[in-house]
Amino acid sequence: KNVNTYQDQLMRCKLSLDHRYLLFDGIEIIEPLDLNHILSLKVHCDKLSGSNSILDLEYSQNGDSKMLTLAAAIDGPKKRWESTGLLLFK
Repeated sequence: KNVNTYQDQLMRCKLSLDHRYLLFDGIEIIEPLDLNHILSLKVHCDKLSGSNSILDLEYSQNGDSKMLTLAAAIDGPKKRWESTGLLLFK
């Protein structure tokens, strides 16, 4: 049977250093963005289901700070990842 592991799920939601885009589940969801402009990236699981995660990305563009909130489906324990700079899923 084909089972997606926790690690596999995390790999689907990552920042691509090679292409310098924000990739979300393999889909480019924002304009090309210099990764140095990323201020913070947060992922946290839904407390009830533990599987519906929200990804918050804060970045600077033309000197202005902007926030994106994205819905994700990441299976796994109820954990929170937070970074003041660049956070990569490995």
